[in-house]
Amino acid sequence: PNYTGRSLLNLPASLDRWLGLEPGPHAPLDLPGLNSLASGAQQVVVCLVDALPFARFNAWLHDPGAALQPYLPDALLAPLTSVVPSTTSAALTTVWTGRSPAEHGVLGYELLLREYGMVVNMITLAPAAFEAQRGLLERAGVRAPSLLPVSTLGTQLARGGVEAHAFIGNA
Repeated sequence: PNYTGRSLLNLPASLDRWLGLEPGPHAPLDLPGLNSLASGAQQVVVCLVDALPFARFNAWLHDPGAALQPYLPDALLAPLTSVVPSTTSAALTTVWTGRSPAEHGVLGYELLLREYGMVVNMITLAPAAFEAQRGLLERAGVRAPSLLPVSTLGTQLARGGVEAHAFIGNA
């Protein structure tokens, strides 16, 4: 991963910058064209598609049959690297905290949470043995942010008076 400006790790600092907030501990994205495009933004929409390779997206963008081009007239297309480990749970937690997996501690899909005495699926937030029952930890009173040793981007944005909303598809 390129943590010096071309990684998912750098996205939260850029969001902070574009929305007039103090950036987090890591460098913002190193994409000058994107900074000028986002200059003066009052709203930022991040559409994150998990496991979509840059080459595939680029091919779809230039495929006349896909018809994506009209929806992205002023888009700046640039690849970003993921994080290590490049699992969904580690990467998405990085985007939501602005911290690397080594800092936020979500290193894999399933983790042993000693304080709860169980192995937990970090995507469904359920004990690994009850994977199909999403959200069991929350129903038991465990709030997801309490599982992290660092604050979230949502907390940072709220402190700066910025509303954040997350829309997650049910796949």
